[in-house]
Amino acid sequence: MIASKQTMPFFRWDGTITIGVEFPMKSFLLAMAILALGSALGHGAVARTNGPYRVEATAYNLSGITRAGTRPHGGVVSADSAFLPLGTRIRVTGAGQFSGIYLVTDTGARVVGRHIDIYVPSRILAKRFGRKLVFVSVLKWGQGKVSRPVDRAAAKTAPHAVKGAGEE
Repeated sequence: MIASKQTMPFFRWDGTITIGVEFPMKSFLLAMAILALGSALGHGAVARTNGPYRVEATAYNLSGITRAGTRPHGGVVSADSAFLPLGTRIRVTGAGQFSGIYLVTDTGARVVGRHIDIYVPSRILAKRFGRKLVFVSVLKWGQGKVSRPVDRAAAKTAPHAVKGAGEE
């Protein structure tokens, strides 16, 4: 039924809302809840598809222990765990000599949303990398943890540009 000359929502006692056409109140409330949830999750949240995603990439050269409990080495990246959980295997394209397959083993305070931070073996190389818009495709979704064998395999399959002296 089409309402006559009404542009504002009209709430009825029988549980329907009229905005040009009638539909059940439950459908309206469900649609509003989905919209509210989507905006509450923010820009970093994405559906679990394999991509490719357009992502901002930077490079880092720090020592220490990653969130996964390993040492940083070629073939690993930091990412927002809401976007790419620890243990996720990704393919980076559009990054020149840094394009290749990486493993997410770390997070960072400045790595938020669709942003990855690629480990490189020197500070000079990190500065030369700068900031780039790259594409990331998910090869395998992680479960929030990284095993030692998977971490070692990441070092072996790292792009040549990010391998350190002892990793070849």
